[in-house]
Amino acid sequence: MHFWRTAVALISALALGVASQTCAGGPIQNGEFKEGRNYFENVSDKMGILSYAKNFDVTYHKAYKIVTVRNPSLSPIKFILHLCNSPKPTEEGVSTTIAVPVTKVAIADSDIYSSAYIEALYVTSPCLLKQLADNQTQVYGDGAILTGSANVGFGAASPPGSPGTVFIRTEEAIRAEASPLARAEWLKFFALFYNGEDAANALFTQVEKLYSCQSAFAKVSKSTKRVAWLRAENLNKPADKFESYDEAYTSTLISDAGMEPLKLPPASSRDKTIEVLKQTDMLVEDTYIGVMSNYSWNTLSELYVADPRDTLAFPFVGTKGLDSLVFKPDRWRTIFGVDNYIYHHWAQPDVLLNDFLFASEYNVRLNRHGRWFRAVAAGDEEVAIGADKCSPDDPAATLVFPPGLDCSAHVVQKPGAGLSTGGSHGGSAAGITIAVVLAAALGVVIFIFRFDIMDKFHAFKEGRMGHGGDPIDSWSRTKGRNGAIELQ
Repeated sequence: MHFWRTAVALISALALGVASQTCAGGPIQNGEFKEGRNYFENVSDKMGILSYAKNFDVTYHKAYKIVTVRNPSLSPIKFILHLCNSPKPTEEGVSTTIAVPVTKVAIADSDIYSSAYIEALYVTSPCLLKQLADNQTQVYGDGAILTGSANVGFGAASPPGSPGTVFIRTEEAIRAEASPLARAEWLKFFALFYNGEDAANALFTQVEKLYSCQSAFAKVSKSTKRVAWLRAENLNKPADKFESYDEAYTSTLISDAGMEPLKLPPASSRDKTIEVLKQTDMLVEDTYIGVMSNYSWNTLSELYVADPRDTLAFPFVGTKGLDSLVFKPDRWRTIFGVDNYIYHHWAQPDVLLNDFLFASEYNVRLNRHGRWFRAVAAGDEEVAIGADKCSPDDPAATLVFPPGLDCSAHVVQKPGAGLSTGGSHGGSAAGITIAVVLAAALGVVIFIFRFDIMDKFHAFKEGRMGHGGDPIDSWSRTKGRNGAIELQ
């Protein structure tokens, strides 16, 4: 595996046209395509049967792949991935063709989750902050231009500064997958663009085994805990509408942890919510209240409780005060305030389950903190991940198993431990370029990056916020900006 250098560019809307993509890599050298040869003859070069994910699939032809993405609110999207230096194929009803392996990928802020899947394949560096500290990044001001076009983009629409780049919408399709392993299996989708099927198959097998190993142990030693994963739909004090957050996904995770999920329908009244809380042994509170929210026990009380006497009836409060089982999944953040959880946990269900199991047995005296789940009652603080912690997402460095459980044989391999991208079809060996493309003048670059773009990521996490409207559309209208991250 390779960890390539990373560069960051903030580009203004004045960007000029960009150069056309080049086609390099893969098994076919320029001018050496052989008509009739099956370049996908080896099984290892194919994705194989999907075990969990239902919203994408791929069929293989001699020198190309046809990929289908099914978004719940749209007609299925089909496109062709053809091997570099092979002729562009024609298929009825399919107009989009992309040469693979790609060397530069754009990720719109609507699909920021995509970055975690690509990073899981070790295509990009896991440590942008370290690159920044080492002056390996570049920050462009007004009028700067993007010097090369992306081969493909993931997002709802092409942002300013990337003319001609095909953008593929993935977020809705991934979110529609109901279980942690189904969403995680989408790493095979992103591997298709790098001809990295072999690596993705091996990586997902490890993730699946580690997740299943922990789940089997948890179900055998079944907990009696009832867990509610809730959010307020508005920020009134107290709020008047509540719901289970991402219900199908979180309920599956809770069940896989051997616990009982408590479900709350959308727009549930405060009285109904209080009744659920009176049955709740562990509460995960997932209301978005802003970047670097400093969500505290007081915040919880203001949102949920008008009568302090209600608190005494909540089992998750317990009798030990600081050991109350109420958590906010916002502990790890970057120095800019980005919530690591919202765009990494889909690609890392094995780590998520481990973190959740630890949280369920939380004891303040153990002085061990989870990665994402922050103990609210204990005053557990949000942690900014700086350049001194260059690989915060290395699961092997953080997974701790409870007594009697040993899943270490399934821990996902570290870089250099056997997995590779590209296989016999070649991967992308170019340096990484990350560009955030904005449609308005940048002003104070870092300030905007910290408070506008990242706040929007959180708004998107919530789907349609309780304040009304779509956070993507309303943010674009009021701020006049549209962002993208580009990976080269």
